[in-house]
Amino acid sequence: MNVDELYEYMRVEIKQFQGNYNSNEYSQRCKTLLKASFELEEYPAYYSLESDWQLIESENPLFKEERSLNRTKSPLSYFIYHMDSGFYPPPEVLLALLACFQTYFDAEGDVSLDEAFFGRIHKKKSSQAFLDSVESKYFVFHKMYVQADRFFHSSLKGKPLVDKAIDFLDDPLNTKGKPDPESFLRGYRRWLQNLRDSQ
Repeated sequence: MNVDELYEYMRVEIKQFQGNYNSNEYSQRCKTLLKASFELEEYPAYYSLESDWQLIESENPLFKEERSLNRTKSPLSYFIYHMDSGFYPPPEVLLALLACFQTYFDAEGDVSLDEAFFGRIHKKKSSQAFLDSVESKYFVFHKMYVQADRFFHSSLKGKPLVDKAIDFLDDPLNTKGKPDPESFLRGYRRWLQNLRDSQ
């Protein structure tokens, strides 16, 4: 593979992959990418991962054999097998798992970990990504619009909480879509009460 072929492979086989990232098929594509990056000294992150793996293999030939056997049903099970055995997993396994995590976090709660790793769907509002995202929004609102009002001059100082919520929700960086301010404030008050109860 030459450099142009590597770039094309990266563009088509890796970036446009349409299957399950937690699959041996994707892991094998990552392995090809890693080896080509190492041989051509391209894509520094992949080159570095493969270079480190080459050092590990040189210390223990068993790793080279294990990498070629691929005995498990998925990169996640391969990762668990290696970690349980006290060994580093191959870099293609780590890249496959990274792609699963990126899918999960990029979806902002629309994809569960079950779906990102196994293709299983569950309700959005029970996903950890959704819960973390909501809690983060309430925390930012509380710090910037409620508590900061006491310390800094603000055009919203002394205004009703609903006006502050409207201002907060109008900022596209704070919210996805356009939530209703009253619904947001009900959730905020529940979050604040839970925070007080836990202290």
